Amino acid sequence: MPNKIFQQFETPEVESAFQTYQAKRAISVVFWIILGGISIGIVFAIEGLSASTLNIPLVSHIAWVVPLVILTLWLRSSHEQFIAFYRPTMFVLGILCISTTLGAIALADVETFRIIKKGTLLAVFGYLALLRIELKQSLILSAIAILGFTLVLLHHQVPSVVLVQDVTEIVIASLMGSVANWLIENESRAGFLLTHDLTIKIEEVERARLALADEVKEHRATLSQLDGARQEAVQASQAKSDFLAAVSHELRTPMNGMVGAIQLLDTTTLSNEQLQYQEVLASSAQNLSLLLDDLFDLTRIEVGLMRIEPTPTNLHQLLRQIETNSLRSAVEQTIDLRFEWDQAVLPRWVLLDPKRVTQILANLIQNSLKFTQNGWVRLKATATTDRIQFSVSDTGKGLPLDAQSIFQKYHQELAGQGGLGLGLSICQMLTDHMGGSISAHHRQGGGAELRVEIPLIMANEPSIVQTPAALVQQHRQHAHVLVVEDNPINQKVARWSLEQLGCTVKVAADGTSALRQLEDEHVDLVIMDCEMPGMSGYEITQNIRRTEDAMSRLPIIALTAHATLGARERCLEAGMDDYLAKPFRKADLQRVLERWLPA
Repeated sequence: MPNKIFQQFETPEVESAFQTYQAKRAISVVFWIILGGISIGIVFAIEGLSASTLNIPLVSHIAWVVPLVILTLWLRSSHEQFIAFYRPTMFVLGILCISTTLGAIALADVETFRIIKKGTLLAVFGYLALLRIELKQSLILSAIAILGFTLVLLHHQVPSVVLVQDVTEIVIASLMGSVANWLIENESRAGFLLTHDLTIKIEEVERARLALADEVKEHRATLSQLDGARQEAVQASQAKSDFLAAVSHELRTPMNGMVGAIQLLDTTTLSNEQLQYQEVLASSAQNLSLLLDDLFDLTRIEVGLMRIEPTPTNLHQLLRQIETNSLRSAVEQTIDLRFEWDQAVLPRWVLLDPKRVTQILANLIQNSLKFTQNGWVRLKATATTDRIQFSVSDTGKGLPLDAQSIFQKYHQELAGQGGLGLGLSICQMLTDHMGGSISAHHRQGGGAELRVEIPLIMANEPSIVQTPAALVQQHRQHAHVLVVEDNPINQKVARWSLEQLGCTVKVAADGTSALRQLEDEHVDLVIMDCEMPGMSGYEITQNIRRTEDAMSRLPIIALTAHATLGARERCLEAGMDDYLAKPFRKADLQRVLERWLPA
């Protein structure tokens, strides 16, 4: 607000709003003046009737009361016009009030004049202070009041001393009224500006609140859409995982019969031609089994069933085993397969999951052999203070421009190479589960290099180290084993394999038959298929556990092809003691017998 005597806001919009505000306040002033004037008129009329000393002409009261009544009626009929012209109206009202007041004391007799003269000074001060007029208008009214009061004094021929005293008093009253009017105007402007700014801020805050509420509403709608999309993605992923688990289960059941029969065929006497047929069958079954293993591992990783099981491992022995297996599988290839590591630098006993490390490195070696026609494939192992580093490099066809794309699921560089394109993706997932990393690099001079890094955790050498010779244990001969399996092919494979291991085998195709045989005959161990029509393997196991003696617990081995989350835990919770995944091999059955039926 500018520092001027005649105050006015710089912004026309604010000044207009202030004038409207003052006009509304001026309305109340008009009513107070009307009420005061009527009250004074009534008092004077009563005094005039009761005392002959007061003689105020009635016309002097009518002269200012009647215009005020007319003004009141105008306010009620045209409120907006009064707001637009309230300053001139208040000025005219001030002239009317002062003129009629001075006219009243001028027409009064000498005695009445002497009594009401002091009241006139107070009335002039009140008019000037209360009326909502500008400072210049207030000064004009002050001049009119001073001049008119002086003329009234001269009209009544007051003594000079009294004249000077009364003129001085009217000048002081007029100036004080004008100053009071100016101060009230300033305070009103300051208060209005504060209120106006606060109102604007409140409106801005309210607009911001509404805008924020709209934004929050849109944000919530977006979040709802995103959540819906996430739910759909989760459902789609779960449906895919369920589909893979179901496909894996259904394929592993016939695969179990195929692999078992091929292994059993290898134990018979075959001609050279039959041996060739058997080798083709074994190779095809192995490739198909590897594909199923990839699907099985992918499903277990995606549903959260995959577990990393670190154990103290002889890293040197593990690498020699990987070398032996890789050389055996590449015997028909002309590729130079190299293995490089320094026994003096590479720690011997470390904590890792040997099965998963073997799976990763074997997969990388097989992948390099697949894409290398001439030259060499090399596995190199080194170690730093906190990491074990493996690299598989080759002189093959190399990598695509985006080298890391080979780790995407279902990625196949060339058609006709076989496989589902899951091997490298599974390697990456397993490496991540072990807290490591895997990356692909273009090798200088041609070819590719795949690097794997896993955390190095030193381990103490176990007090009893199992050598390959020590692993050949004995199990109880002529043990009575009950196979509970509804699939006829798997029944035969399991019976033939167990009979070759020296067991006496009984077969039950359903739960009722299994429970009846357990009641009638002595059984040392049960191999239980989990999924069967009618009574499931879980239900059969629970029935067995409810009726048996706790001191003579019957070993029950679960047999399932499920890859769902918690499949193993569900078997153990049902009361089963161990877990066999389809397709199982003769060696798997032998390990189970050695563990649960030792010699």
